[in-house]
Amino acid sequence: MKWSVVLLLTLAAHLVQAQYPPSHDPSTMIRNTDGRYWIFTTGDGVWAMSSSNRDFTNWRVEPTPFAPGTYPSWINNYVDGFNGFFWAPDVIKVGSTYFLYYSCAGNGAPAAIGVATATNLAGPWTDRGRVVSGNNAIDPALLYDNGRLWMSWGNWQTGIDIIELSTSTGKPISGTTHLVSGNVEGPGLFKSGSYYYLFYQRGLCCNGVNSSYYMVVARSANITGPYTGERVFLPNQNGNIIGPGHFGFGEGRLTYHFYDGNDNGNAKLMVRSDFGVANGWPYVGSPPSSGPVTSGGTYRITPRHSDKALDVVNCGTGNGTNVNQWSWLNNNCQKWIFTDAGDGYYRLSPSNAPNMALDLNACSGSNLANVQLWSWLNNDCQKWQLVDRGGGYYSLRSRASGKCVDIEGISSSDGANVVQYDCISGNYNQQFSFQSVSSGRLADVSDLIDDSRLSVFPNPVVNHLNIRVGDQFEGSTIVELFDTSGKKVLSSVFEGPEGMVDVVGLPKGLYVVKYNNVQGSHTARVRKQ
Repeated sequence: MKWSVVLLLTLAAHLVQAQYPPSHDPSTMIRNTDGRYWIFTTGDGVWAMSSSNRDFTNWRVEPTPFAPGTYPSWINNYVDGFNGFFWAPDVIKVGSTYFLYYSCAGNGAPAAIGVATATNLAGPWTDRGRVVSGNNAIDPALLYDNGRLWMSWGNWQTGIDIIELSTSTGKPISGTTHLVSGNVEGPGLFKSGSYYYLFYQRGLCCNGVNSSYYMVVARSANITGPYTGERVFLPNQNGNIIGPGHFGFGEGRLTYHFYDGNDNGNAKLMVRSDFGVANGWPYVGSPPSSGPVTSGGTYRITPRHSDKALDVVNCGTGNGTNVNQWSWLNNNCQKWIFTDAGDGYYRLSPSNAPNMALDLNACSGSNLANVQLWSWLNNDCQKWQLVDRGGGYYSLRSRASGKCVDIEGISSSDGANVVQYDCISGNYNQQFSFQSVSSGRLADVSDLIDDSRLSVFPNPVVNHLNIRVGDQFEGSTIVELFDTSGKKVLSSVFEGPEGMVDVVGLPKGLYVVKYNNVQGSHTARVRKQ
């Protein structure tokens, strides 16, 4: 049942050109002796296709390693009800030999992984028999490292394992090491520098646009683990790209399948050249960057589309306080302290509540999940990565979900909510600039004491609001108060260096104070108690 959707691939086999080839659980890309690039994928006889280029823009169907409807007889000893429909192959070349590993499953949980060899990807292939078997023994993934060959595989019941293989026979030469427990599958192995990276799937596949698959990655200094620091590598959805699965990296290309939201959820092959490693972790798209911030610095965060500022609603300081955008008022509710949280991620704390942190509500993976304040818990819901979008603008990507901070509805209005959404590189409401600012008492509207050193005080205010414009000033100053809807609720004029505005009749809440004279215009925000 799990793989029934993949049967659609065989119906698409007559197609020789498309934007994305049909594929489910693609193998690592590999080059044949004639220079063409191949991908093997789930299907009758192990479905195969090739292209003259690594981007698979002119792919064609290739002969299957096993004739459709046929399969090695040994499989019947381990799998009940197998019919020649192979799952999730992977392929690797050692010396002059290609090793093709394939999954066999039928009725129930028992499954097996076998291997076949050839000196040409077009065949003929010689089956070499069973490699491993057991409940849900599927999804082989290969890595050749320093003369040693390794295979990890998925097991939905107990997790992911790894074993060392002979480079001459392709069969196990070591015992099994357990890597990841739980309902995971579709592993992929990759090495860069001193780290091994293990990619694998969480969620459920094979339900088209309703698939909950998403790809995570963990790392280890040793190929046999332990693998730690799991994080989202590819989220469940990014536009029409839904349920990405089955990592592969070969011939300089990242490959995986996805369900196309623009084509009834059909499974297709994604090929990308924008894969790399930065700050010790893999990425796709633009490389993460520390950007124009330093740990311990305080910054205004300005959305590119609106030129406003990320703002703490009502200057709140409690768990669950909402975050929105607001016109720049130069107060501590709009100034954010960046603190290095490790691995290229930052904690963001507002200056009015430095013990709090910008937080993804419930660590949700859903679009439009709310972004708020919460006490610092040092978890992935509170860690954010700067992704360079060019021109001095950066996205803030959640470590927990892989999605980006977003001004909801692309609104330019004061009070527009801050949420998360699929990262879309061209969306200006997901791009921010960062300006270094000072965090000081003269701008701190959350200070609860009556301090005449402030230009607008006391704040919060109960009965009378004082405006100080300068000890030597002798002209007129116009004062206006606006509520959060933008409605003017009060207007007053005073003469000289300081004036007082009666706010007794105003309801409790947040107000914007604008005052101007020949010296210029100024804005502050106050809370009425």
